[in-house]
Amino acid sequence: MMAMVLLLVASCKPKDDPTKKPDPVDPDATKLSTVIVAGYYYAPGDVEGLNAHYLGFMFATDGVSLDAEGYLTEESNGKVISLEFLSASVDANFFPATGEYVVSEDQTAGTVFPGSSYYGMQDMGTYIYTIKDGKISNNVYYVEEGKVTISGNAGNCTINMDFGEGGKYAFTGAIEIEDNRPDPDEPYLDEPKTKGTVTVTATDATLTFSTSYAQFMLQGVSQDNVYAYIYGNYETTWAGSYTVGTDSEDMTPGTVMYSAGVYNNKVTPSFVGEIDADGYLSGEIYFIVGGSITVTDGGEDTFSSTGSFTSYFGSTINVTLSGSVVDYDAQKGGEEIAPRRIARRR
Repeated sequence: MMAMVLLLVASCKPKDDPTKKPDPVDPDATKLSTVIVAGYYYAPGDVEGLNAHYLGFMFATDGVSLDAEGYLTEESNGKVISLEFLSASVDANFFPATGEYVVSEDQTAGTVFPGSSYYGMQDMGTYIYTIKDGKISNNVYYVEEGKVTISGNAGNCTINMDFGEGGKYAFTGAIEIEDNRPDPDEPYLDEPKTKGTVTVTATDATLTFSTSYAQFMLQGVSQDNVYAYIYGNYETTWAGSYTVGTDSEDMTPGTVMYSAGVYNNKVTPSFVGEIDADGYLSGEIYFIVGGSITVTDGGEDTFSSTGSFTSYFGSTINVTLSGSVVDYDAQKGGEEIAPRRIARRR
């Protein structure tokens, strides 16, 4: 039975075209013998303005080796090449379109990213490290010109690189490209995936509003320590009906903010979540991405509100909040009520 299972799994793996032969290796090129990293990072549309497939490879020459944790060994000597580029397409194995890629800042399909340093802290794009006795030389070569030619397929490919003064390099052989695209669910993993119903009722809640910026915040804590934080945008008055925006950037009047999940260990509104005695989020969090709420002016600086929302993983959130109204402009001199990011205790 085990042999049958293995056979079925193997048969599902995409097969390369055996007739698609790679080009020969440039005889003047330095041979790259090791693939350190080969990743597929973004598809078109994953990043705003990106209209191509983003791939990144890292190769090493003979003499460069890594230990089990991925660090250079002390006896390593040679070159490490980082190559980042954009392809018009990828196949089932994430292998890029064959052909010529030109080093350019255009960031379009068929271009190689030039090398650069991010404030001296991180090297980016296409660059060359010189390794001596297991250490990276300070003289990093950032590729600014040249071309890369890719041929074959993931099972048997040739990648010829000509970086002008940076030298020529070539890799030939099989390359396994990993799907390293970011998990779209990652910012929301503090929320239970099992659907349920969460109810937050509080009669001592607060509604803080700013006429200057036409924004409001609803905050309340239920008796079982579930905290609701709802951020909204209004047109002329905070009393009214609101629906959740289309995404976390939508701040159209009449909308409640769509939560972007956890960002830099801070929780973005709107959401409900368990808090501890010190007021820190300490348990399950439900990120609001759909639904609506009606907010009513009760007069004499009071309000009431009733809403039903949907969380990121599909739970139902019922909110009934009432309490006092606070004029933020009067207290803070007209400053904007910024969408606060609430710290989570880890």
